[in-house]
Amino acid sequence: MIKLKQILESPHKIESDKHSIYLYWGAKDSRAFGYYNNELYLTNDNSTHGDVVPIVNTKEKVIDRIDRDDLIYPGRIWLNKNVCSFWDVPKTKSEFDKFIKDMQQRFYEKEISSDFKKFKFEIFFDEDMNVSFSCDADYQQDSSQKELLANYNDFVNIYY
Repeated sequence: MIKLKQILESPHKIESDKHSIYLYWGAKDSRAFGYYNNELYLTNDNSTHGDVVPIVNTKEKVIDRIDRDDLIYPGRIWLNKNVCSFWDVPKTKSEFDKFIKDMQQRFYEKEISSDFKKFKFEIFFDEDMNVSFSCDADYQQDSSQKELLANYNDFVNIYY
């Protein structure tokens, strides 16, 4: 069993001595993402999930701000450290592969030169050290959440 370092909160902040990483949501290279109406949105640098879809026209009304809870698979990436963290992880390998493909397309559209398959992904475990598909959205320290930064292949093997 791998000894895992406890994370201190949700995907707003990641600390890993092993990987010499300290990341927080307000870092300049931080970008929020999530699916809305089956389309993956990626913000510009140092943005919040409220900036993912600033204005969405619907038949009923105009929504002027989308909350993280309105998104499917919301998360955050840090471009300079090649790290990705989810609030809610894709539940199947095919959904995860679709996410990777869609994110690579967003990188291309925004002229980001990073290869998203080379990113490391933060992985959550429950109190019994079973993989968890979502993290606690509470900002308080939660001892049941553990982190392991894994590359794409490791991530897929751990989850699926």
